[in-house]
Amino acid sequence: MTNTVKIHKEALFVFLAAVFLCFSNIWAYPITILDEAKNAEAAREMLLGNSLIPTFNDILRTDKPLLHYFLMQLGYILFGVNELGARFFGALFGAGFITYLYHFLRLHANQNTARLVVFMMLSSFFWIQEFHLAVPDPYFIVLLCSSWLFFYDFYVHYKTKFDMKMLILFYAVVGFATLAKGPVAIGLTGLIILIFLVFKKELNWNIFKKYRLWLGGFLILLIASPWFLWIHVNTDAAFTEGFFYHHNIKRFNQEIGGHGGVFLLTWAFVILGLFPFGAFIPQGIYHGWKFRKRSDLTVFSLIISVVVILFFSISSTKLPNYTLPAIPFLAILVAGYFEEAFYFKTFKNWWNFISMGFISSIGLAVPVAVFILFKHDVLSSYQIPFTLITALIAGIGIFIFWYYLFKSKFTHWIISVGMTWMILGLVIFYLIYPQLSKIEPVSMAHSFIENKEVVVFDAYDPAFNFNYQKTFQTFENEEDLINFIQQNPEVLVLTKNRSLDQKDKIEAYFDVIFDEPSVFENYRTII
Repeated sequence: MTNTVKIHKEALFVFLAAVFLCFSNIWAYPITILDEAKNAEAAREMLLGNSLIPTFNDILRTDKPLLHYFLMQLGYILFGVNELGARFFGALFGAGFITYLYHFLRLHANQNTARLVVFMMLSSFFWIQEFHLAVPDPYFIVLLCSSWLFFYDFYVHYKTKFDMKMLILFYAVVGFATLAKGPVAIGLTGLIILIFLVFKKELNWNIFKKYRLWLGGFLILLIASPWFLWIHVNTDAAFTEGFFYHHNIKRFNQEIGGHGGVFLLTWAFVILGLFPFGAFIPQGIYHGWKFRKRSDLTVFSLIISVVVILFFSISSTKLPNYTLPAIPFLAILVAGYFEEAFYFKTFKNWWNFISMGFISSIGLAVPVAVFILFKHDVLSSYQIPFTLITALIAGIGIFIFWYYLFKSKFTHWIISVGMTWMILGLVIFYLIYPQLSKIEPVSMAHSFIENKEVVVFDAYDPAFNFNYQKTFQTFENEEDLINFIQQNPEVLVLTKNRSLDQKDKIEAYFDVIFDEPSVFENYRTII
């Protein structure tokens, strides 16, 4: 068997493994998380109405651009308006990117690095989970990271071969990334490349010719601007103002939706993004800086990682998914550290034992979290079995990878750490999530609102729209709601606990027939 055939077979195996993990049970548990619910519902309403103008509950939604809505609509056409349709293309993008990253690293690093990086990313529950979500981030992450890989490929081969196709592909993918989440794609890419060229001492006037910047600007605008201009005109600038000001400038300068926090919170998100091997990110960054002159890929990965982390550290709004574009490049740095430490047998240092202790602690916390989450009357029959299953997996895994660490069998150690978290992830996707969804308000309210007319007061759980595939008449004023109910006494009112604070008139007119907390959000749903 030739070496080329072996490489193709291994790439196929990587793709199949990535498909298995990224698609694991995406069809079997409902869309209940706030961001998923709003994006999936917006795409549903667009499919039924104007496919180019995003709306939620029949009101213009200015949060995100078109790309993910378009792909979700295509998913609905292929698989129906359901969880699989909403999540399908996000999972496919994730599997495709992992496979391309493997191919890229075979070309620009070596076989061991390619295998190690891909294995670390497939082991990361938080990375894999992102491609289970019906949100724009899977598309944005894949497109943005791919564009950076395309640029690097062009940069490396420029001195021996001018590859116009790769340069065009780089700019085109930046354009599509802009259509996925906005101008942050252009800003981050430009900043990263600028710093990289400064570091390489190659920033001069020749870059305009070398990188065909005029062509790049034209191509990005050609892909991204037509829809932005069209929706600007067709919404009387309402989308432009809402998206560019509120969801970009304001989101960076001010805390939005209670998603703020200190500088260190971003680092916690970064470590979780590659966890369990994210526990070695500090060592990977240090090693990358120490040996930055060894390879351009190390420098490029280091710059991307630092720029993304610092950019979102100073952003006032902080969310776990913001720093995920740095994860593949942090994995490259961690892989470099592992290879060095294993080769020179320096892995048994105190800082690595701290990282291993952290991994073990989080592993032991999983069954504790399961025990607490399943302490509900509806789920009580699953509490002990699921706690025991996760405790057994975590306990055996922790014992095995500590054993291999002390025996200095580092290949076995890596495999045992990664497999422990892969299996825990599959248990979460196939067992934990489907059962937890039963106690989400949108599921528990079914018997209360089935075949009933429902209106909304002020704020409510957006998952009701997609799961019941309908829009709701909304009231923001107490008097208007009371007048409507007096004429329609059988109508139910859906709201949140926060919306009823100091609403004396509503409390006098209504009785609460349903009051349940959201599992993953900080509010209660009231009917």
